[in-house]
Amino acid sequence: MILFRVATDPRVAEYAGADLSKQALAHVERTWKSHFDQASLGAAGHAKLSTHVLDASNFAGFERGVYDAVVCNGVTMYFPSASYLLNVLTNGLARVTSGGTFHLGDIISLDAHPLFVLRSADRKS
Repeated sequence: MILFRVATDPRVAEYAGADLSKQALAHVERTWKSHFDQASLGAAGHAKLSTHVLDASNFAGFERGVYDAVVCNGVTMYFPSASYLLNVLTNGLARVTSGGTFHLGDIISLDAHPLFVLRSADRKS
């Protein structure tokens, strides 16, 4: 998971994660506390972690132009439309500092989407 590799880097002071799933965030918080947390690890040289139940396009509460990086990884296949993706990009890029990074990763091609849907349905059955 990108989160743990980035958040435990000593150069990272703060890491804010967002997801729609309370269960996914609870897993992140449990893993953080059991493997990494020592008073939020700020004193240990690792990031202070905060989690937020938000959809990918909702950057409410995140200041504009202050983040070194925004990571949107492995979720674009769940976006309902191209306009939603554009909204995510617009809002995310507005939060990144000048010279910062917006990472959009683990993207499935439109041609491969039917296979993704079949595999997802197979896992649920």
